[in-house]
Amino acid sequence: VLYISSSTKINFDAIDDDSSVKGTFFAIDESRNNIFEQEFTVNGEGIHSVSYFSLDNVNNEERVKIERFEVDNSPPIINFSFSVQSASEVDDDNGRFDLYPNYSVMFLSATDRDVGTENLYYSVDNGSVMQLDRRLSIELAALNRSGQKRLVTIQIIAEDKLGNRSEKEAKFYIDGI
Repeated sequence: VLYISSSTKINFDAIDDDSSVKGTFFAIDESRNNIFEQEFTVNGEGIHSVSYFSLDNVNNEERVKIERFEVDNSPPIINFSFSVQSASEVDDDNGRFDLYPNYSVMFLSATDRDVGTENLYYSVDNGSVMQLDRRLSIELAALNRSGQKRLVTIQIIAEDKLGNRSEKEAKFYIDGI
C-alpha cells in the first residue's frame, strides 16, 4: 500500500513524441473525469483511487490506469511511563502533580497505526528541543541536581514518516538529591 497525507501533491507528466499531448484526464474515487491542469491533493483518511489517461493531438487515447493509495493524516500516539510509581503527590498553585524519586527514569514511546514513527523529540521546561536517543528514556536525576523538589514540564513531540505530528505534555515533580 502506498501511503500519502492530504498535503501530498499529485501530478501527471504525459509525453507523446509523435503528436504531442492534447490533455490528461483524471478521476478521484470513480468520480467524473476532470481535465488535469495543476497538481492536486486528496482529502479524507482512508483508501482512495485515482484513474487517469491522456489523449494526444490525433485523438489516440491512452489506456486508463488506476493507482490506489491510503491517505493517512493521523499523527503518532505518544505514551510515557516511569521506572517506579510516584512516591506521593505535591499540591502547588498550578495544581496537583506526582512526585518521582530522583533516581527514576521516564520512558517515552510513540506508535503510529499505518506508516510508523519517524522521530521522537522532547524539551524540558520550554528549553531546546532535542531528539530522543535509542534508549527512549530520560534520566530524571539529570533534570534535578538540587536538594529540593522541582516541578518539571516535559514537552514530547512525535512525527510519523509522512510528517504528521503530535504533542503531549508531562508535568511532575522530581525529588531532590
